[in-house]
Amino acid sequence: MIALSYYSTLFLTLLLLVGLVFFVRGAVKDRPTYLEIGDPNLTPTIRDYLLGLGYRVKEVDPDRDSVTLEGKIKGSLGLAIFLTVLAAIGLLCLSLVLSFLLPEWGRAVYLLVGGAPLAGWFYWRGAQKIEEVKVSAQTDRLLVQGHRDTLTQLQAHLSGRK
Repeated sequence: MIALSYYSTLFLTLLLLVGLVFFVRGAVKDRPTYLEIGDPNLTPTIRDYLLGLGYRVKEVDPDRDSVTLEGKIKGSLGLAIFLTVLAAIGLLCLSLVLSFLLPEWGRAVYLLVGGAPLAGWFYWRGAQKIEEVKVSAQTDRLLVQGHRDTLTQLQAHLSGRK
């Protein structure tokens, strides 16, 4: 008879794998955010920065004093590798627990680790997408709406200019 501790370990391992699946899914999720810039005269600087990254002007709305740019963003190779390694560790842990619960399967349970590259592939496929950045001029500030990572890079670029 298999000890109860094996089943509880299997349950905890499955819970960790569920968390891993949500972590991988979250890596490709859109994270739109806003950035307020106190100097409305920076519109050409922001536009030129985004055009330098390969964005193109999609729409200009003179009534609202805004411009929408769009560009294709790429995934991070480092993050794809990291997610693949995490998936490999998680599947290895599951394989180890299953090898105790199902000794008749032998070492075949360790073939589960071969599914780890699917996590990196899922991220890489989902991370390649078209992104929009909208720059709106207010009377005393600029409001920039876009992906969180892009706005973080933009803010670092603007801070480096000062």
